[in-house]
Amino acid sequence: MKKQDIRTYTLLFLILGLGLYLRLRHWPNFLTFDYEKARDLIASMKIFTEKKLTLIGPVSEVEGIFHGPLYYYLVGFFYYIFKGDPRAGSIVSFLFNLSSVYILFHIGKNLFNAKVGLISAFIYAASFEAISYAYWLSNPGPSVPFLFLMFYFFYKFCTKNEKYLIPSLFCLAMAIQFQILNIIFTLPLIVLYFVLGRTKIGIKNIFLSLAAFLLPLASFVLFDYRHKLLMFNSFIKNYFVSNGNDRHFGFNLLNYLERFITEFSNIFFPSNRFLSLIILFIVTGVFITKIIRDKRNKLWKFLAVWIFSTIPIFLINSRMNQSSAAFIGVSGGLIILFSCLVEKLFSNKKSFFVVFFLYQSF
Repeated sequence: MKKQDIRTYTLLFLILGLGLYLRLRHWPNFLTFDYEKARDLIASMKIFTEKKLTLIGPVSEVEGIFHGPLYYYLVGFFYYIFKGDPRAGSIVSFLFNLSSVYILFHIGKNLFNAKVGLISAFIYAASFEAISYAYWLSNPGPSVPFLFLMFYFFYKFCTKNEKYLIPSLFCLAMAIQFQILNIIFTLPLIVLYFVLGRTKIGIKNIFLSLAAFLLPLASFVLFDYRHKLLMFNSFIKNYFVSNGNDRHFGFNLLNYLERFITEFSNIFFPSNRFLSLIILFIVTGVFITKIIRDKRNKLWKFLAVWIFSTIPIFLINSRMNQSSAAFIGVSGGLIILFSCLVEKLFSNKKSFFVVFFLYQSF
């Protein structure tokens, strides 16, 4: 291994250690264990104590629609091993959360360079938003790393090799398995396919991609088959029928902007909303300039679709845009973009990492 690689992975190891420390610093005091968490503990432990297998997981925000059962099997195993200790569920949450640190490093390194990867990893390790997901003992949290990988592999599919469609659709299906609302990210992938270029796909890879997508979703299909399309009908009724609660386009747009600003602030500058807003305007301006000046660069277009991937659900009157998990996949794109711009800004300064160790003090 080259000396530069040793230095890079040493820094990554230290960043992972920092991420673990920041997540354990207030553990378990900041863990919340309410009715839903107790329900999940009991239901998931029954899989192991009563050998009661299940095709569905936790109920979603909409009656008749459930998340996948994989979350129950994972947390149930640790609840069973630790004899129902509520803190055991955080093992699953922490593992998935910390895996996103390495995943963002890998994505940043491969899309740009190792410095961007390290900055991305550090931001996610120290981000208030990311750390809060680690304490979120429910199914949306584990879907985050799969969403990051889904976008990355789809970019590779559109620009490098058609075989990357297989892991991209598998990661999308896994994200849906953990949080059914993630089905909304199907549309951004279709947009990316046309924005980045129509990659030709062979029959073999189409078949393998469909198999990779359908396999993690088999539990939904079997459950709906046994219950007369309960979830399908509930999905159509609650997500695409307004039920008289129509809101005009302007309201939905303002709702999106407010939540996007909040997401940016929680990731980068949670203690200073005003500073966060200023930085957001600067980053947006630089980003738009790069897209306009470098029209042939597919990478900027890719990041634009990733970052603004949730816009479509705010263009319609849907209960999807009211969910607290609507933005869980956006943070990765924002962090990669922010890290790239900062790396360029400090590319000739040896002390650029110091800025990131101090940024949360603002």
